[in-house]
Amino acid sequence: PSADKKIAALEDYIKIARYLPPNDPLVTAAVLWHDDLHSGNIFVHPDNLTQITCIIDWQSSNTLPLVRHNIRPAFLDYEGPKLPLGIYGEARKGPQLPADFQELSQGEQREAQALVRQQALYKLFEMYSAAENPNVSRALLHRETLRCVLIDSAAITAYHSEPNLKARLVDAVDAWEELVGQGGPPCPLHYSKEDRTAQTEDFTQWSDCLGLKDVVMESLGGPVDWDGATSAEEYSAARQKLQTTREEFLHLVVRRDEERDQWIKAWPFVDDEGNQ
Repeated sequence: PSADKKIAALEDYIKIARYLPPNDPLVTAAVLWHDDLHSGNIFVHPDNLTQITCIIDWQSSNTLPLVRHNIRPAFLDYEGPKLPLGIYGEARKGPQLPADFQELSQGEQREAQALVRQQALYKLFEMYSAAENPNVSRALLHRETLRCVLIDSAAITAYHSEPNLKARLVDAVDAWEELVGQGGPPCPLHYSKEDRTAQTEDFTQWSDCLGLKDVVMESLGGPVDWDGATSAEEYSAARQKLQTTREEFLHLVVRRDEERDQWIKAWPFVDDEGNQ
């Protein structure tokens, strides 16, 4: 990533931003929402685990259009394929065990059953919202559209890489009539074949880097968004594990001697003494 590329992508986004908000006042109305509702922020009664006694971590809560919030609670998130939204077509089927379930090992069967349970809870939230809070249901559907994906991508470009936003901008050019309607204003963006080739290369590199990050975080055993903080009691063990993981990572990715120094310089975890 570079500042110039980020600025260029955001400048392109600004040219089409006014055409992106959904034309649905029910999902663009301002709503106060808790955007980080994971299990660590929810307290329950020790004798009745269905009774919520307290919800904490409200300091980042804000008032935004409903469609801009993280509507689905974080405690429902899981690793694995997500079911399509809605109740029609493929979405009607709900979570399914794999066709070869009986042929799987016991461990693989447990993983498949756990995935189905997680998918079922994910789908249940959607169905319950449709019945009890239709506006939330509408917002969930809107968030899957290119309009909202573009808005979300632009919102995180300042601290995230820009290839994802650039890819969505190319999608917008290709689907412009669908975005603004037949007879709408002409698209203010144009990407040449060379622009698209460069964007594809950047996006591929970005995706590969995310994959490498996942490998590192899986090796460390921490969450994918871990920032390196650890307790004093676990510091020595965590530091040793981090050094081992770094060497394994370098062995995996370094192809030439000059690359090693570049990867070490880019390594994000450095302690207060400057040690990596």
